[in-house]
Amino acid sequence: MITVIGSGFGAFGIIKELVEKSIKVRVITSTNYQELNELGIPSKMPLVQSAGLGGTSKIWGGGFTPFEKTDFDDWPIDYSELLPFYNEVSNFFDFNFLKFKTEFHDENIKNQIDHIPFNKSIFTNKWFLIPLPIVRLSKYYESWEEEGKIEIIYDKIEKVDFNRKIAISINNKYSYSKIIIATGSLNSAYILYNSGIINENLGCFLSDHPKLYFASLKLKRPMPKNSVYAFMKYKDTVGVQIKTGLIFKSPKKFHNHNIYLKPLFKDVKTTKKIEELGTLIWTLQKKIFTPKYLLHLLKNFKTLFQGALYKYNLFQTYSNVGLFAILENKPFVKSRLVFSDNASIDYEISDEEIDDYLKYFYDVKNNFGEGCELLIKSKKDFLENVSSAAHFTGTTRMGTSFTNGVVDKNLKIFNVNDAYICDGGVFPTNGNANISMSILAMSLRLGRHLTLKK
Repeated sequence: MITVIGSGFGAFGIIKELVEKSIKVRVITSTNYQELNELGIPSKMPLVQSAGLGGTSKIWGGGFTPFEKTDFDDWPIDYSELLPFYNEVSNFFDFNFLKFKTEFHDENIKNQIDHIPFNKSIFTNKWFLIPLPIVRLSKYYESWEEEGKIEIIYDKIEKVDFNRKIAISINNKYSYSKIIIATGSLNSAYILYNSGIINENLGCFLSDHPKLYFASLKLKRPMPKNSVYAFMKYKDTVGVQIKTGLIFKSPKKFHNHNIYLKPLFKDVKTTKKIEELGTLIWTLQKKIFTPKYLLHLLKNFKTLFQGALYKYNLFQTYSNVGLFAILENKPFVKSRLVFSDNASIDYEISDEEIDDYLKYFYDVKNNFGEGCELLIKSKKDFLENVSSAAHFTGTTRMGTSFTNGVVDKNLKIFNVNDAYICDGGVFPTNGNANISMSILAMSLRLGRHLTLKK
């Protein structure tokens, strides 16, 4: 039986394709994840992984956007090969793929975002679509299981015997005809390592989207959040929310960064505290009601109250906007997973790249003019303020051969038969955007490949 390890975005498209071709598939998903120590730059996130049916779709923010054409420069496939599957993702989740381009938005929406001036010869909008309610993959899996189309097993696969075609947990063994490991960039590499795969690229080139407030912008007049927030969120059509940022029209290689303009509640420090508490509540969901976290909420009641005012836009106007960057991250061989009994993430950013970020911040500040104040001016400032977007990639990267990758362009593990990886780990580079739509597109592409081979 075809067996898929994991049930997040990397697994979903494959399973969907197999179900539609009436091919029975076994899904093995864990209810817990491997705890990883942080040796390098800290993530400053309450959770960077999620276990259980649906994977990270249980806790993500719901934003879809494709990579740009230039993001595929170092991939063994190009944008055109993934485009049909980007369209399939948008069709399946019922949003309009054309809305990723400004020209396809309504005139009133274009006018709404134009009240904050920016140099249109330098910047353009980066669009994100959020189907509502936010996509949770578990409901599709549960429906397919109820219809008898898939088998779901809750177990944690530790390793795979690729010669005998057996997936192995602590207590069980599962034979397979083909296996797809889709447990995320922080986990799939460990399964390969535990399985005896030797490849100098395995676990290396760990990339993320570093994020931080790097500047503030003084507005000409105080405005309601819904107006200032035009660069962040507003409704387009029923069932779809749209947010937008800014990117350079012609970025240099590895400079394809995205900027959100966020209204500041009092100042950056207060807004960050509100956002950090909000992220904790959002990520932990029902666990937030345990005594430990309820006590934390009580200790931070002032921030919780300010957050309610901010979220629901109560009695507030805003005079300042924060420039919040989601940064493309250049692959760096020293940024890696540490394979040992004390499993760890050693996430690193090179000094050269940090210098590039600082120059970028300065260029953006100059383009926004006198009302823009630069907040991040040194490597020390950067490292003290940067945090993770938990968009990890690169640890099982695609390559043209065993020497520069772990999997080939069809995501088959080099020198291993009938075994594939499908999650963010296969991405050689990570662009400037939430990676979920691209993982889904890659998953549909692999699913199609497997059904055609079948």
